[in-house]
Amino acid sequence: MLLTRVTIRKWASAAFGTAIIAAPIAANAQAVVRTIIVGERPVRDTEAIHLSRFADFAVQKKIAVDTALQVGDLITTAAPDTNILLEIGCPANGRTLFRFSGAFRVVVLPPRADVPCVLQLLAGGVDVMAEEPTEINAGGVVLGSKGTQYAVHLRRTESGPVCEGVVYENDLLIRTTQKEIPLSTSRSWVFNFATATGQQGDIPEGLLRQSAVIASRFDVARLRDAAVAKPVPAAEIERQESELVALHMEVLKAPANKDARLRLGTKQETVGSLASARYNLQRVGRELIRKDALDSKGPAPQTEASVAKPAASSKTEAAVTKAPGVSSSMKSTAMTRAADPATRALELIRGGKPAEAVTLLKPRVDASSATARDYYALAEAHRALQDRAAARSAAERALAFTNAATALSAAELETLRAIVAGRH
Repeated sequence: MLLTRVTIRKWASAAFGTAIIAAPIAANAQAVVRTIIVGERPVRDTEAIHLSRFADFAVQKKIAVDTALQVGDLITTAAPDTNILLEIGCPANGRTLFRFSGAFRVVVLPPRADVPCVLQLLAGGVDVMAEEPTEINAGGVVLGSKGTQYAVHLRRTESGPVCEGVVYENDLLIRTTQKEIPLSTSRSWVFNFATATGQQGDIPEGLLRQSAVIASRFDVARLRDAAVAKPVPAAEIERQESELVALHMEVLKAPANKDARLRLGTKQETVGSLASARYNLQRVGRELIRKDALDSKGPAPQTEASVAKPAASSKTEAAVTKAPGVSSSMKSTAMTRAADPATRALELIRGGKPAEAVTLLKPRVDASSATARDYYALAEAHRALQDRAAARSAAERALAFTNAATALSAAELETLRAIVAGRH
């Protein structure tokens, strides 16, 4: 979707006045952690990434998938030399993905009515697949987009910090204190903070390959997850990843090539990378065959849960069975996760349907069969509905379970404690 310069200017116009204190913390999550990859394998949580909550000096030395992020939160890698990838969905119930690589530091900034997701990049790099308007503030340089694939990298040279923005598809508007620079498909722009000068050019081959490799690693995350339950030859995973890198390179170099994009989207759908597949297939006028596996309001987290959307068991089973390239172990995993009420409730909350999540969990509460994770999901649902008393009650009951420490992640436990303490 091509944008007029006036339209993009409107999105970027207020970014220089944006500050962490510009808006109160929203009741709902502004962003959510969707995928963590350490080394070659996706993980549920890691101590290599730290989280500092807004207005709190404490540092959470672990972050987990499904961690809710609020305005003002700071995420940083604790081990820069570790091969780490982090994917967050921002806004939390939207269809835009931010993929951070290597060493990075990023702050969640307040959204605006016309830009639902604003981030401040302090260090490192991020690849963006944007379905909604976004802004990245990099030291006062603001990059604004909509419906775009782009990347931003901050690095420090001998002369000082440098910001490099690349746009692979559609438009990116860059604004400095001196001027606005519209950047179109397949262009890069390098800004030197010391001299306050920037220069446009073609996208370097190295950056193209870097973005292609990062995207491919997220694509094959499902295959690596499946290999835990049923071994998948490492050579096969490497072959699939190599093929995906080549397809990504082809599309990034020529985003208007519909045949290449169709091949990429189809391949992504085959390996289970549904959010990315949808992005590419929609651009060639084709929908996902497995579209029932995605919530209508946004992508599910990048875990095995996103293989199938929990619904009536017969429909879910049919969707998974018909999906191309899904092994029996992946089907089994998807069916198990689909049957988990807490998982389904959390998906509803991320999809902007907290009231439905409460309704889903109520029978389990009434029957005294609710688990610690059920009450965690219930607390999140009531928090989204801004019912603090009900959220606190559910959080207290979740923490009262003797197995709470093992049934819930460290991030989930911290969220519950914050709700009880009135910090959320």
